[in-house]
Formats: sequence, structure tokens, C-alpha cells
Amino acid sequence: MFSYEDRAEILSACKYVSGVIPEDSWDQKVGDVKKYNVDIFAMGDDWVGKFDFLSEHTKVVYLPRTSGISTTEIKSVMTSFKEEKLFEVRNVMGHLTRLIDTL
Repeated sequence: MFSYEDRAEILSACKYVSGVIPEDSWDQKVGDVKKYNVDIFAMGDDWVGKFDFLSEHTKVVYLPRTSGISTTEIKSVMTSFKEEKLFEVRNVMGHLTRLIDTL
């Protein structure tokens, strides 16, 4: 839903985040942890256990989901918003076409 730049800006705004590293491949994590001297690797708890292999290089923390916030719900709202706007634009275009036809 959001570009990498937008997501990085959102994460960087958190006072606990000192850096955001772009991911080009799943295999780069160990190298990035070493290269950027990462103290803590944080990930949502829906990924529990998937990044434990990084524990030998940095502290791995799985953060609990925020109650009442759902990415799926956000995507659904954004999609319906887009569809509503598209319908609105089509409706306006129809009115303009009819107006032009009467002129």
C-alpha cells in the first residue's frame, strides 16, 4: 500500500528506531546486521522463530501486534476508498458529458 520510502519515513519517526535498512533479498540479513552494527532486530510476532538465526549476531525481538489495528483492514479501507473515488470521478464525468451534449 505504501512505498518503501513512505514506510521507512514512518518507521524512522519512531523514537526507538535509529535506522531502517532496505531489503533487496532475504539472504542479506546477516550481512546487514554486521555491516550496520545492528543492536536489535525487531519484527512482528507473527514471524516468531523465523529470525532466530540472527540471535548469534544481534538481539532479536518479536513485537506483539497492536490491538485494533489490522493491515488487512487498512488495505480494505484503502481499496474501497479508491473504488468510491473512482465511482465519484466516473459520475462527475457522466454529468460533464451530459452538460456538454446539451450545449
